[in-house]
Amino acid sequence: MKYKDLYKENQFEEGEFPIRLKKIDSTSSEYVINSHWHEEFEILRVLSGELSLFVNNDLHKLKTGDIAFVNCTNVHRTEPKNCKYEYIDIDLQIMRTKLGSIYQKYFMPMQSCKLSAIPVLPSGKSATSAAINNLFTILSEKKDFYELNLLSSLYGIFELMFKNNYICENTVSRKEIKQSAVVSNLMHWIEDKYTDTITLTILAEKAQLNKNYICKIFKESTGKTPIEYVNEIRIKNVCKELETGKKSIAQIASDNGYKDMSYFCKVFKKHTGITAKKYISQLGMDIE
Repeated sequence: MKYKDLYKENQFEEGEFPIRLKKIDSTSSEYVINSHWHEEFEILRVLSGELSLFVNNDLHKLKTGDIAFVNCTNVHRTEPKNCKYEYIDIDLQIMRTKLGSIYQKYFMPMQSCKLSAIPVLPSGKSATSAAINNLFTILSEKKDFYELNLLSSLYGIFELMFKNNYICENTVSRKEIKQSAVVSNLMHWIEDKYTDTITLTILAEKAQLNKNYICKIFKESTGKTPIEYVNEIRIKNVCKELETGKKSIAQIASDNGYKDMSYFCKVFKKHTGITAKKYISQLGMDIE
């Protein structure tokens, strides 16, 4: 899967209303959301069960009714447990109206990471949580003139968040911001070049940093080493291609950067728990 494919769920197309709701349950293809990042601000709500949300690899354990925020460009992933959850992606450029001074004062600093929202909204009933729950309802129902209702609700939500100090100056150090940028850029590059030969040496040269340092900051941000991340992207795409039944296992492996079949078999089983042949047999197909 290339970076543009990973990014599509969050990137808004020309003319598309820049607020999107996504509902997730155990039947969803993205039930477990792998490490990724995007430029949109995200609000996540747990409907049932338990959800481990990792933001820049900081763990936040969420339960039914909890609301969390993912700031622009933060690397994040989820690990659900018997969970239903949903999230809203918001392109903050929607706030860039003719009242440009308001956008520059409140929302541009959020996009540039000078301001950031707290990771998890305090539990309990509050005007902020009620307003956010109403936002999810508006997007779910999409009644007449819902876009106007959404805009009105968003301004109200952000007013409450600023008033209650749920949005404040980013306390992340300049060093951490630079590390996050390095990891994000490497993720971008890996997802675009995953079919090529990728080694730690190549990644270190790309980032112009030491190999050990690259491994350290990458795992701190994503929970995985760079090579584990490469394999995750490759195997996900291998599975998609196996499901089409159009190519042999060997051809698909080769097309996705695996020139050594024994290594491919080892990696595939590690990530899926079964062999590639078993995987396609479960799909009711018969390819070699």
